[in-house]
Formats: sequence, C-alpha cells, structure tokens
Amino acid sequence: MSDALGDEDVEVRETVVHVLRQLDGCGAPALGKALKDENRYLRITAAEALVKLGPEAKGAVPALSEALRDELAYVRERAAQALKRIGPEARAAVPALTEALEDANVEVRRAAAAALKKIDPETAAASDPRQSGR
Repeated sequence: MSDALGDEDVEVRETVVHVLRQLDGCGAPALGKALKDENRYLRITAAEALVKLGPEAKGAVPALSEALRDELAYVRERAAQALKRIGPEARAAVPALTEALEDANVEVRRAAAAALKKIDPETAAASDPRQSGR
C-alpha cells in the first residue's frame, strides 16, 4: 500500500492516506512517507492521522522529525504534537524538537516545548530560558 503513495495521481495518494488513517500503528511508516508528499493536503492529513495514533505512531518518528521543518506551520505543529503523544519512545526527535523551539510560529514553538517536556524533561528544562537563566 505504501507503494501507492508514490503514484503520480494525487487522488490515489489521497485514498491511500485515508485508508491508512483507519489502521492502527502498522500504517505509521507509510503515513510518515506521506508527510513528504508535495501535496499540502496529504501532508496535513498524514500529520493529523499520526497525532491520532499516539504511541502507535512510533514507526514514523524519523519522518515526524523531518516534518518539523515543513513549509506549513500547521504540519510542523502537528508533527510536534504527534511526537508528544508518542512520548519517550520519540527520543530520537529531541534534536529536531530543540531546533523547533526557535520556529517563527509561536504555536510550533509551544508544541515543540510540550513535546520535549514529555519526551525528555531534562532537555526541556535546559532549553527553557526561565529555567536556565537565559
């Protein structure tokens, strides 16, 4: 099914993402692939589906980390929210989340801070200017 995410027809890719939304965590890696689609609607839909999966989305941590640099703030925010829902198993995303604390969008910064607090409280505290005296 994830091969269909590479189809040149956007309607085929949309159908696949909608089917993957209905699956449990086994669809997470394919949804992660959809986060890289050129179509913004597909990226948004994939990000929302990964938030919904919560801890079952752990197979998409690398793609979610990359999505923290998406051109759309909404996708970046949802990627951070998905990582927060995954929790400590998303530890590989800590560097990307730390970088997202400097995002131009305040909602992305807030979501990244909340994710860091859940995934790695120590790094979150060190990154918080109120805690480190910055």
